[in-house]
Amino acid sequence: MRGNERAKADVQAAIGLVRHTLALFGGIVPRKASARLRDLLTQVEATLTTEVSAATAAWSTEAATAKLLLTEWLVTQGWRTFLDDKAQAKFADSFKRFADVQLSRSAAELKSAFAHPLGDSYRDQLPRLARETDHILLLAGFYDAPQANAWLENWQGLRHAIETRQRIEIEHFRNEAICQPPFWLHSGKR
Repeated sequence: MRGNERAKADVQAAIGLVRHTLALFGGIVPRKASARLRDLLTQVEATLTTEVSAATAAWSTEAATAKLLLTEWLVTQGWRTFLDDKAQAKFADSFKRFADVQLSRSAAELKSAFAHPLGDSYRDQLPRLARETDHILLLAGFYDAPQANAWLENWQGLRHAIETRQRIEIEHFRNEAICQPPFWLHSGKR
């Protein structure tokens, strides 16, 4: 962020992505492994919602500590000490299988939420849409990039249309998104 006021939304989105990553892998890595990090992220988010300057938010003790803790958590893989035998087995299992299952769950969640026009309630679904598209983005790198990107474009277009309140575009992207076939293998189908 380095004191740039326009970066606030990007920092908030990045914090959301970290949270969504922790949730996505929460079935393997227990919450207690990320408790301190999640607490710091909450504090940084709270600071970002206030009227403090971008520089103050960027250089706050909480933000610096969160960055250091996240870096340490990733580099030292300290979260591994929290894995029991069952979690170790899940971690050693096929990533492809994990990704297929998670992608199918996220797609089902999105299709269920947006199966029908929501009128004035689309904004209520933005947190769900952000979480599920982040999950898909995190896993899509394992698959064919053009296919994954094409699939995501409709959901991202829907999100943008909702955020900017473009009613016609909302319905266009909603219809396109819920009708598209998956880019991953699931249940023996492509």
